Amino acid sequence: MPSYRTKRWENIETCPHATQAVYSVGMWLKPNGTGALVPAIAGSVLSGLCLEAIANTDAEYTTAKYQIHFDGINTDVDRFIMPVTTGSALASMVGSPFDLDTGAMSLTVAAPGTQFEITQVFSTTLVEVKVLLAA
Repeated sequence: MPSYRTKRWENIETCPHATQAVYSVGMWLKPNGTGALVPAIAGSVLSGLCLEAIANTDAEYTTAKYQIHFDGINTDVDRFIMPVTTGSALASMVGSPFDLDTGAMSLTVAAPGTQFEITQVFSTTLVEVKVLLAA
């Protein structure tokens, strides 16, 4: 299950993608330092959620000027639903910061982080978050 926006409105933007990188809908993106967006990793500053997929078999995979669509982060009231894939989310974790898990689409609650704050727990594997590290 990918991450997706739950509160506020989408802020659809475009930005160049990095060539030879695979993108999935609902994947968190970060700036790569050269003006393009790449899949985010734990602890990185976030730009938003990917709104389109690019597989290694697509023509866009090797096209440097292709613009990828993403849902940008623009306010403190934006909220996103995220699956938890490492650890178990507990109600006592509301207000605590955590990071992305491997794959840039889910959260790990096994150790404290810096990217997201849990705002609501729906189950041990599904939470609502706000972004703490936005580009």
